[in-house]
Amino acid sequence: MAGSRISPTRRRSRRGRRYLSRLRPPSGVTVVAFLLVAGGCSDSSSSTTPTGPPTISVLASGSELQIGQAVHFTAQVRNDRGDLLESVAVVWSTSDASIVMVEPETGVGRAEGDGVAQITASSGGASGSMEVTVLPPPIESVTLVGLFRIKAGESQEYEVIQELADGRVVHRPVTWTTSDPSIATASQDGVVTAHRPGEFQLILSIDGVDWVATLTVFDWVSAEGDGYLFTWIESQIPVENRFGQERLPRLVFGCGVESGFFFVWVDLEGFITASGLVVYSFDDEEIESATWSEGSDFDVLFHPGPTNLHRKNFASRIAGALRFGFGFSEFNASARATFFRVAGLQPHLEPLLAGCPSNALMEGTSEAESLRIHPPGGTAAMEAWRGTRAAPSAPSVRASSELDDARARRRVIDTQGEDEVPARLQPILPLERKLTPAPHVERRSLEQALEPGARSGGH
Repeated sequence: MAGSRISPTRRRSRRGRRYLSRLRPPSGVTVVAFLLVAGGCSDSSSSTTPTGPPTISVLASGSELQIGQAVHFTAQVRNDRGDLLESVAVVWSTSDASIVMVEPETGVGRAEGDGVAQITASSGGASGSMEVTVLPPPIESVTLVGLFRIKAGESQEYEVIQELADGRVVHRPVTWTTSDPSIATASQDGVVTAHRPGEFQLILSIDGVDWVATLTVFDWVSAEGDGYLFTWIESQIPVENRFGQERLPRLVFGCGVESGFFFVWVDLEGFITASGLVVYSFDDEEIESATWSEGSDFDVLFHPGPTNLHRKNFASRIAGALRFGFGFSEFNASARATFFRVAGLQPHLEPLLAGCPSNALMEGTSEAESLRIHPPGGTAAMEAWRGTRAAPSAPSVRASSELDDARARRRVIDTQGEDEVPARLQPILPLERKLTPAPHVERRSLEQALEPGARSGGH
């Protein structure tokens, strides 16, 4: 009967065991309910409802940005089976808004400063993130501050000024190397040590870009010719003449083996001296002034000591110093100054002192006259010296012509005292040079530089 209680009848087996009898439902309704219950007890693996948390992936057009660059971050939300879920709202955040800012609702961001930031998308208890690197702006210019001529055996420390396109100065790591370690080597704190004369490239690597400066190592040079012994050195910094040309004055010591005359002079090729009035200094001592003798072409100044002893003593004072500063007046121009690195002179001076042992007054010249004119034979000695060294850099045609004109005027116009001699020897430090980036710089190892025939460079 419908709605009646269904009670199974039971019977006992011969062995006393009970078994369920067959069910006798009054209608099919009870069967359906049974099947539904049975279905509810089926294996849960057949369920279509996800049970795990969703996963969130953050996407962008790239993980590296430039400062000021805009970017749109997007999120993909998937269930635990990997199915993409549509229209799931996420909230955006950044680990450092000073590096990358992001709008919480839209995911639109912008690179604000160089560095690394994490961009995160969150929904409910789930989140995902990506790492974004904002690259620093490229270096626009590099300036190297220091001297670009280094005496062999000495070191020079350099300062680097790095600037962006907007003029801001930055301080990024610099890797220092040289193109030829047999000529000079560089430490990572910007100190360059010179080993032998020659030219080399100082290479500054910043953010993967090589910035290059060409530097020169120089030293004392000794030679002999036409009965003379010479030793000389170029100035450490160039001097610009009235024609805008940079020239290197030379400090020269000479001995006429036959005449016995000992000379000291400063070669000023490319200049026309205005007078013999000069100033000089030894290291950091007080500046001294004197009247030196002008050469016949007004491009050399001779030390006017009346005897070999005077000039030898002056040479010995220079040999005892590390730096000899020298200033002079240029005809119809301003005063000029430079300095010479003179360490290591003494061994080069010894043969000259031995070749000119006399300390006497120069023959045929009174002490008073020797203070006003260059030493007898000085021009011949100077010409002999110029013949022993490499040919100097020639001035332009215009500068050469103007030099001749100035020399002609200088012969007939007494300009003594018209030009001021500098009270201090300037310019000295610092000197600056803008560097240029180089796509490729040849670097030679020390072993390569020392291979036979591999050395190059002048005095």
